[in-house]
Amino acid sequence: MKPILALLALILACSCAQQTVDRAKFEKLYRAAQAVEEAPLEKQLGGSLIQQLQIECAVARTLASTEIESEMIQAYSSAEYYLEMVSIRRDNPEFKLTVDLLNVGLSKIKVADAYYEYSSPGVRDSMIELRKKRLRDVLQKIPESLRSPRDSKAK
Repeated sequence: MKPILALLALILACSCAQQTVDRAKFEKLYRAAQAVEEAPLEKQLGGSLIQQLQIECAVARTLASTEIESEMIQAYSSAEYYLEMVSIRRDNPEFKLTVDLLNVGLSKIKVADAYYEYSSPGVRDSMIELRKKRLRDVLQKIPESLRSPRDSKAK
């Protein structure tokens, strides 16, 4: 009976370990995303913070070793599309649209942050869903022609 309990404990420990993100591996990615979120608007519209986030996403892709880590990186990467558009459009006279694009990018970062910030799968999944709902609301303000191909299909 004891070997079976030990085996069950090992299986449970392994499955729980795969449900979390190794924060040490992705600290730089998280910090780069936080820098974008916390920066004043004029810095968010500049390219250097967005470029640093892109670099950290590229590095993080090589470090992901679990499905949850890959999902987190995909969530951060999906923010890049909108943030890059903000960087390109920063001098565009349609400032409200630029701010809406920025809000979509920031909302996508918030979804990705939930993977990093919450280690309990139940809490993490609830926070991800809550933040995705906010993202859907913000995404409604973006014309279909400016949405990423992935978001256009997701409707």
